[in-house]
Amino acid sequence: MLGIAASYGTLDVADTDIMLLLDDINLGLRRAAVMPYFAYAYHDNLSVGMRFGYEYLTGDLGNVALDLGSAADLSFSLSDIGIKSESYAWSLFHRNYIGLDRRGIVGAILEAEVLVKTGSSSMYTGVGDARNYSVSKNFAAKLNINPGLAVYVLPEVCVTVTVGIGGLSYKQVKQYDATGVLTGERWNSALKFKLNIADIQIGVVAHLWNKKKN
Repeated sequence: MLGIAASYGTLDVADTDIMLLLDDINLGLRRAAVMPYFAYAYHDNLSVGMRFGYEYLTGDLGNVALDLGSAADLSFSLSDIGIKSESYAWSLFHRNYIGLDRRGIVGAILEAEVLVKTGSSSMYTGVGDARNYSVSKNFAAKLNINPGLAVYVLPEVCVTVTVGIGGLSYKQVKQYDATGVLTGERWNSALKFKLNIADIQIGVVAHLWNKKKN
């Protein structure tokens, strides 16, 4: 099988209820990802494959202020912050299709994936000569569970939708200043399962050939 999965999303002030607590906010985030893959079906409804992915994220925070009143005694403001991030991913996956109708048109997907991701991100704060830059190098390794749905629109072509629900992960970030000097490092590992709406992928799969039935 040959396939490609992609996702695109934006976030602005109208997308979340938490923005009701903030004043004078100017926020914009954009994320896009594309991941081609190939797989081999070694048995009915069972396949193994590889993915290669690219992800791009950019965003800016022009201004934001938080004021919870005198009772909470908490207020702050931020302005002129921007971020840009690029990353590359490689993964091995095992996918199980479960038929949901007798004609074999609609099926559920249960997928396990081992993923490695590397990349870098840059952030700036301030404006003009007072603007400061920092760069981070990122590494992540994950064991993911990705359930989903497959619908055959043609005998050899199906559309898939999968969503990440978490798993085991390890992340490492190294921070550098504008001159390239290491200023900090952090890492963490976690085991958690929850629905991740930021990890919904829509894909198209083409079966290159079909073994003749006996």
